Amino acid sequence: MSSSYHDRYEAIREDIPILEVLVDLGAETRGWGGGWGEWKPITCPFCTDSDNSASYNAGAGRFLCHQCGAPRDGRSGDVVDVARLYLGTSDDKEAIEWLTRRFRR
Repeated sequence: MSSSYHDRYEAIREDIPILEVLVDLGAETRGWGGGWGEWKPITCPFCTDSDNSASYNAGAGRFLCHQCGAPRDGRSGDVVDVARLYLGTSDDKEAIEWLTRRFRR
């Protein structure tokens, strides 16, 4: 990964809150109760489960659905991983460009 690409990737991860992206994609934070330390419950924008079967960690900028395994086959992911899954691409550059257009003001 080139230095400028790495810097851009890190800037996106730091500047765009994962919760903002998840809610924009349709996730809901209803029933805020509980959680596991820094991990808070949320619905998943990628599966049909209407329960809070997913969780996110705002401080770490991570997301994981415990029902469908989004965004990375059962491993938590960052905003770029979420964008890649939403866009149906494996291209980080495409995901970063989409995030920049949609969420940077």
